[in-house]
Amino acid sequence: MSNHINSKMSDATANAEASRCLFCFDAPCQKDCPAGIDVPGFIRRMTQRNLRGACQLIVRENPLPWICGVLCPTKRLCASRCPREFLDRVIDIGGLQAYASVEEDHGEMVNPSERLSRKHIAIIGTGPAGLAAISYLSQDGFEIEVFEAEDYAGGLITCGIPPYKIDKKRAFQEIGRILDRPGISVHLGFRIKYPFELLKEFDAVFVATGIGGEEIDKKFLKFKNVYPATEFLKELNKSQLQGRTFKKNLGPNVLIIGGGNTALNAAVSARLLEVPNVTVVYRRTEKEMPAWSHELEMARKQGVNFSFLLEPLSFSGSDGKVSQVTFRQTKLGEPGPDGRRRVIPMGAKRVVMESSSVILGTGRKKIELKWLKKEKVDHTTGRVEGKNVFLGGEVLHGAGLIVQAVADGKKAADEIKRLLQERDNQR
Repeated sequence: MSNHINSKMSDATANAEASRCLFCFDAPCQKDCPAGIDVPGFIRRMTQRNLRGACQLIVRENPLPWICGVLCPTKRLCASRCPREFLDRVIDIGGLQAYASVEEDHGEMVNPSERLSRKHIAIIGTGPAGLAAISYLSQDGFEIEVFEAEDYAGGLITCGIPPYKIDKKRAFQEIGRILDRPGISVHLGFRIKYPFELLKEFDAVFVATGIGGEEIDKKFLKFKNVYPATEFLKELNKSQLQGRTFKKNLGPNVLIIGGGNTALNAAVSARLLEVPNVTVVYRRTEKEMPAWSHELEMARKQGVNFSFLLEPLSFSGSDGKVSQVTFRQTKLGEPGPDGRRRVIPMGAKRVVMESSSVILGTGRKKIELKWLKKEKVDHTTGRVEGKNVFLGGEVLHGAGLIVQAVADGKKAADEIKRLLQERDNQR
C-alpha cells in the first residue's frame, strides 16, 4: 500500500512548476497559509536552485514541511486564490514544498539556542500541534518533556492518516528531527490523566491530545464486525508500522456509513486491502458530502461504490456478526442552523443491504476533558483560566487540518514564552 497520492516530483517537473510562479506582490498564497509560510519566497529560491534556502524559509514557519507538503489540501488553502488559475492552472505549492523538503536534509538547519533558561515545559501529545510547540520551544532554549499515550509519536499523522496517503518511514524521519534534539525527552505509551498535576514539576503545560473517535450509537458496536473508522485506520496503521499482516477479515462486502474524509479514507483503505465490494452510504446527496472533492475522486478511482439518501436503522445477523443493514430512505429539507440541508425520513420506505463488515465514519466527537472542572479556556490563546496550562489543536478547536494544528502549536509556544518572560520580569 505505497500508492501515495502525492508522489515525488522529478527534478525537471519541480523546476518547471516553480518557474510558473508569478511571485505576486502581497501574495494571497502566503495570506491563506495557516502557518504563514512565505510561499513566493521559497519558490523563488527553488528557481535559483537554492533548495536548502527554500527549505530554511519553509521550516522557519512550519517544522513539518514534507508532511504538510504531502497532506495539505493546498487547493483549498494557499493555492485557492492563485492567479495562475486564470492562465492555466494553480501552482502545485504542496508538491513544491514536499520536493524542497525531501531534496534538502533540513535536520541541522534549526539550531536550538543555548539553554538561556532552565524552564521546563511539559507537552502532552505528539500530533502536529504538539510537535510544532516542541520545535519552537526547543529553539527558544526550554527544556521539554513529552508525554505520548500511543506507542508511536506523530498522532494523527502516523496513526490516523491511512498508509496509502503518506510514506510513514519518511514521516517518522521528519518527526524524529524534532524529537531527537538536545533538551527534549520523550515518554511513549504514557497517558497523563490530570495535566494540572504536572505544574508541580513544570513551568507550563501544553495539551494537544487530539479528539475522540466517532459519535456512534453503542447498540451498533455490539457486533464483532462493526468498526469505528478511526479505530479501523489506527489498527491498519499499526499493523503496517509493526510489519505484520492486517488481522481483521473484512469479507467481500464492506459498507462504510458516513460522508466525510475519514469515511472515504476507510473506504479506499478497504479497497486496497482487496475487498471486492466497498460501498459508502450517506444520508444526504453527493453535493452535501463534507469530504473534499479529491478524496471523492480517489475513492471512485479505486472502485468504491456510493449510495445516497439512506440512513441506517438497524443491523441484523447471527453469531454476533452483522450480515444485513436496514436503511430508511431520506430526502433533504431546508437548511438548518448549521447551513446544511436537513435530513427528512421518507415514511416507511426501507432498503436492505448485505454486509460482511461495517465501518462507521459518522463524524468524530470531541473528547470530554474530565480534568477541566469550572476553569474557562481562552479559545484565542488556548490558555486555561488562572493556570500555566494551554490547549491546542483538535482538543481546542475540534477536527481540523494538520497545518492548522501546526499553527496552533506555534501560537502556544509564543504564548508560553511570553507568559514565562513576563513572570520573570515581575520578580
